[in-house]
Amino acid sequence: MTDATARRAPFDPVERDTWEERARRDLGEDVDRLRRGLLDGVTVDPLYTARPDADPGEPGAPPFTRGAQPVPGWAVSHALVGHDPAAIRRSAEAAVEGDADRLWLPREALAALGDEVALREALDGIGVPVDVELGPTGLAWIGPLTRLGGAWPQLDPWACLARDGSLPAPMEEVTRWLTALVAASAVDSPADSPSGARPALVDARVHHESGAGASLELGAALATGLAHLRALSAHGHPLADAPRRVSFTFAVDGDLFVSIAKLRAARELWSKALRALGVDGPEQGARVHAFASLRERTRLGHHTNLLRETVAAFGAAVGGAERVTLAPYEPGPHGERLARNAQLMLKHESHLDAVIDAAGGSYYVEHLTDALARAGWAEMQRLEAEGGMTAALTSGAWAARVAEAREARREALERGDLVRVGVNRYPAEATLEAASSEPLSERLSEPPTPPLAEDDARPEKAARDAVRDAAPPELGRVFAASDAPVARLATELVRGRDPVAAPSLPPFRDAAEREAAVGAPAEEVPS
Repeated sequence: MTDATARRAPFDPVERDTWEERARRDLGEDVDRLRRGLLDGVTVDPLYTARPDADPGEPGAPPFTRGAQPVPGWAVSHALVGHDPAAIRRSAEAAVEGDADRLWLPREALAALGDEVALREALDGIGVPVDVELGPTGLAWIGPLTRLGGAWPQLDPWACLARDGSLPAPMEEVTRWLTALVAASAVDSPADSPSGARPALVDARVHHESGAGASLELGAALATGLAHLRALSAHGHPLADAPRRVSFTFAVDGDLFVSIAKLRAARELWSKALRALGVDGPEQGARVHAFASLRERTRLGHHTNLLRETVAAFGAAVGGAERVTLAPYEPGPHGERLARNAQLMLKHESHLDAVIDAAGGSYYVEHLTDALARAGWAEMQRLEAEGGMTAALTSGAWAARVAEAREARREALERGDLVRVGVNRYPAEATLEAASSEPLSERLSEPPTPPLAEDDARPEKAARDAVRDAAPPELGRVFAASDAPVARLATELVRGRDPVAAPSLPPFRDAAEREAAVGAPAEEVPS
């Protein structure tokens, strides 16, 4: 038999008992001793075989486990750094010159710009799409952002409530305003266009960065997605189109296989939920923007951050994210450049953008995807039984569950069950290698995607008119204003409305206790 023939010949099936016996002989002990549990209750077995009941489908087809689209690749997104127009402009120009496909403007940087003049100074004519994270009063920016062109605002009111512990207006009002923006985006840009206008954001990062495990993240993301659909439908937006206006952000970290399986499970869960609502077709495919986790970052032995960022990018790419944003491993242009180049190397040297669902078919990944999907679905059902995401947040029930997960994570780090190189394994010297007086929030930001065609670079007049005409009167007045400070417009928008309060989710960092022990100054971590 030739080598080629041997490679094509089918293998005889091998029973699981045979595999276990062979592993037992090789290890000299019972393989069950290698079984371990993830922090959120999912068990990882030492040995996996095929799942005969598994049908992950094809890429770009339900249940979209293997990818929302039938083509490989992702957009390199760059988080803009700076809190004044000139600094943000320098960050944006360096990113575009360094082959970033898309830019991400975090809400803190947007708020610091102050008015439309500063916004234009920072981003006008930059040449690539800019995804803009809106804060709780961020809808006051829709006029300047729409007039700017090439900027795509996104808002998750539930993430704002979880992160800040408050909303300046009732959820009913905030979602009504968001629905007006969503309705305008349907005119402005088809959801499957290169720009991908999807203003209804499901931001699961706030839960991850507060210490939640993968199953809690997935449950919260699914419950938030359903809350978006209910709100859009209640305010008159057609349910058939609503999923095309929703996008997801997830954090990915150094736990490679969990990151891959989490993104695959997220798409499977969203498809399952939409199918239950009677929404069929490509609309079921969740669009995912993955961000490297901030909770794993350390200022001790800070070069290990670069390794973690690269593993996170690998997991995001293999997991099928459409956009990926890394944070600089250290402050300054060099760190920003490597945050982009890590992705470019994975594309152009490792060719990860040439393969769809590279982990598909791995017994371990398929089982882990299924386990996380089941745990995430159960968590969503629990949230729904508590009255939905708004009720779970305002009652404190959700904050309590995340606090339990956060404490379990802290204890696992302390015991050494959860390993962080440079923190609790091979700890760095008791000096801050990357100490800087510059707050982290001024150095880190978020994402980018392929350049727009020339005729897509600015919204058409019909799209601008759609925003104005579809908006409620109070939002229409804000949209029309062109010379007022946005903070004043935001105050006008929420004047006379009752705020909503909820226990906030504090950020958690794995290295925080060790940094404090060696005298590291407190450092703000963006959520």
